[in-house]
Amino acid sequence: MTKEFGKDRMVEQYRQSSADVAAKAKEMRDSGLYSEVITTNDGGIFAIEKGKAKHKPEEIEAGKYMAKAGYHVILKDETGSVTTPDGYVYSFTFEQRTPTKGGATFKRALDHAQKKSADVAVVYDKHQVYHRQDVENGIKQFENHSKYRFKRIIVVSKSGNVYEHSHNE
Repeated sequence: MTKEFGKDRMVEQYRQSSADVAAKAKEMRDSGLYSEVITTNDGGIFAIEKGKAKHKPEEIEAGKYMAKAGYHVILKDETGSVTTPDGYVYSFTFEQRTPTKGGATFKRALDHAQKKSADVAVVYDKHQVYHRQDVENGIKQFENHSKYRFKRIIVVSKSGNVYEHSHNE
C-alpha cells in the first residue's frame, strides 16, 4: 500500500503563501457565511458554516488539528432532512468518525464515510482505539468488500498528529 505511515502529512503540495491564506480567511469572514474562521501558523484554515446545526466537540477538535497541520477545513451546516458529509477538506467532501473503545473496526469507520458518499474519510482516534496495523487491515478489508475508493483516508491521533493514507491501486 502507498501509505505514509509514521509521518505527518506532507503539506507542501497544498502550501499557499501566508498572505493568500490570510486573504482567503478575510474573504470568508467578510462573507457572513461562517460563525467561526481560524487560521493557523502552518497555513491551515478552520471554519464553521453558520446554521442551526450543533457540531460534535470531536468534529471541532479534529478539524482544528487538521488546520494546524495545514489543511483547509470547513464544517458544513448539516441541518435539514438530507444526509450529507460533515464538511470539506479543501474542495473535497469529508465524513468523520470518532470511534470509542470496543468493537469499532477501522473498516466500519470507512463504511460510514462511504454511506455519506464522502470523497475523504476522516477518523479521529481520540480514544486510541487503533494501531497502525489496525488501520492497514481495515483499509484492506474495505478494499476487498467495496469498489468505492476515497481520495484520501485521514487519521487524526489523540495528540493531534495527522496521517494520510491511500488505497492500494
